[in-house]
Amino acid sequence: MSERVLFHDMAAERLRRRATWAGGVLTAAVLVPYEVVGDVPQWIWSLFAELPFAAVVAALAPSLAGLSMIVAARVCKRPASLAVAIVAALLGAAIVVRLGADASAWEALRLPESLVRRPWPAILAMALAGAAANLTFQPHTRKAAAPLFAVSLVALVVHYAWPVRGQAPFMAIVAALGAIPDLPELRFQVGMVVLVAFAAFPLLAVGGALFHLRSPATRDQTIAGLVCTFGLPALLLLFVYRALIMGLAGAGVLATIGTAALLAAVLALLTAVVELVVDELAGGTTDLELPPGLPLPRAAGVAAAAVVLVVAIEAILARPPQKGVAWELHPATESERKLYGEAVLTWSAARRAWASREGQQSAEETVRMKAAARAMSAAAKALDPGLAAAIDTLAREGDDLDVAGRKFHRLVMDVNEAARKASVPFYLDPIVILSETKDGLRRTFRVTTYQIEEVRPVKVEGRAYATLHVKTLGGFGGHGSRLGFSRDAQPFALVVLDEIAAAEKQWKQSALGDEPTCLDTLAFSPAANMALRHCGKLLRRLSVEYSLREAIVTMTERHELQHQIDGPHLPISPWVERRLVGYAEPARDRANRELSAYLAEMTSEAPPHLALVHALPFALLARGGAEHHVAVMMLMALTDQKIPRAREDGVDDEKIGNAFDELSHLTEEELRKRAAEGWKAAFGSKLPKVSQ
Repeated sequence: MSERVLFHDMAAERLRRRATWAGGVLTAAVLVPYEVVGDVPQWIWSLFAELPFAAVVAALAPSLAGLSMIVAARVCKRPASLAVAIVAALLGAAIVVRLGADASAWEALRLPESLVRRPWPAILAMALAGAAANLTFQPHTRKAAAPLFAVSLVALVVHYAWPVRGQAPFMAIVAALGAIPDLPELRFQVGMVVLVAFAAFPLLAVGGALFHLRSPATRDQTIAGLVCTFGLPALLLLFVYRALIMGLAGAGVLATIGTAALLAAVLALLTAVVELVVDELAGGTTDLELPPGLPLPRAAGVAAAAVVLVVAIEAILARPPQKGVAWELHPATESERKLYGEAVLTWSAARRAWASREGQQSAEETVRMKAAARAMSAAAKALDPGLAAAIDTLAREGDDLDVAGRKFHRLVMDVNEAARKASVPFYLDPIVILSETKDGLRRTFRVTTYQIEEVRPVKVEGRAYATLHVKTLGGFGGHGSRLGFSRDAQPFALVVLDEIAAAEKQWKQSALGDEPTCLDTLAFSPAANMALRHCGKLLRRLSVEYSLREAIVTMTERHELQHQIDGPHLPISPWVERRLVGYAEPARDRANRELSAYLAEMTSEAPPHLALVHALPFALLARGGAEHHVAVMMLMALTDQKIPRAREDGVDDEKIGNAFDELSHLTEEELRKRAAEGWKAAFGSKLPKVSQ
């Protein structure tokens, strides 16, 4: 047997072995927690009914790809056909996961972060570099190493330079390095260094493999190739080891182990595929004794057709929810008021009291909850069959809810959809509160009832959207004192009129007193007090020249409508990147979305100076929250000042006051124009125009 044949047979056997064990690892991906909530694992099979079908398919895609590889390892006789089948399975799974992640992001909760980020350029770079290093061993494949290294470097550039939601990974690494000296403790600094090393690992691994361009390998599996293939998964396992020795073992550790195993499987498969395909293309197949089967071009064509079909089906399933759904209203009846204002709220309170006992419910609490559920169902039966069915399902299944609250959201939204179809002028909003206690994770589920006063459809560059003007029923506002709110999964945003009325009353009291201010008290620094007095004078003028209530409604409607327009995929603004470097992703995401909405509300028909009045107290007083960071970013950026990092906050009360003073002296059109230009600078495109 020639060395050429021996090398090919070894590559073919290695590919078949990896297809078997790596396919098994991918198949077992279904055993990795879908997510971890308060260290409680959430399994995909328990969430099938709560997720959009596209998200279910995406979550199962790695396992289905693994199963197809195991089958292909037995069915495909030709090694090249097996290689094509593996590439098709991985490519199809990657695209399906991406599409499913987009669909799930429009729901109440998202796919796991390990699935939704863009890892493929880095994975491709390491697989190509590892294979190229190994291929320098054989003379007939050595010439192919340089082009493979070149493609690997291109993939690295794409990985580090191509922004993910507005931020390039390379710039994130630079920002993280710059933030290390500002971190308060050594342990935080060490942790940031470790994260930077993890982010930079693909660059280091590929750089090490380039050594073999000048010094060919002395064996078919090189150390550099093994580092490219298994180095990053091993680094992930070091995080697991650290958690174990620190006594932090939990469901999150299981998820990390699963991620490391999946990463190792994918890298091992891709490396073996490249090695075998390059060997056949570079050395030809005339001197090889290949079993009968499809030639490589035909196998590639069949695989491509299968991938296109699967991706097309998932793309159809993953379409985002339709916005601007019409809700025809009729005058509220007494029966509807009793259902939504009494029966539903009584059931919600009884269920909350029953659930608070954590499995130690008394017979009396259980009877009370069941009685409230029966009363709620009975009240709905007299109104509409579809609404009655949805209410009955909520009552029947509402005592068996998953930790994350997906099922609760689905049950309540089904009630809302039934109410919309029946033209019932009431809306239920699900509230899920997760809190840590000494006894573990506590879940609180409740509903807030709103009466819909008006449905306002609008067009945004030709697309339909809508807002609901509502009043709270039952005296409980599930969102605190928020003037409005929006959910991506819903086809409309809400404007809460009674909260706006309370805000108008408070602002008028502050503005029309003997010493006008934007707050009820002045007990802060001299610079803050001066800014608040200036704000009070501006608020007094606005309250005289305009109807404050109408202005607040218009401003709030534009704010919440912008959340509907943005959705979950709004690019991360460079303002947020600078301000919140080192902050957790949820905090950055919330500040980013609020920044977009606050800038948008300044461009509405309401006096834009009212948005300044709203923002100033947050900038001066509410230190640390999303609204504080947004207010600081707005005031600094709209006056052409450098946005400081939150951890080294160089914004004092005097700077905030000066920025407020400059903006407050602009005319309405000048301020609207500056806000629109600021939105474009923050998010890289023109602010969408809204029309009735």
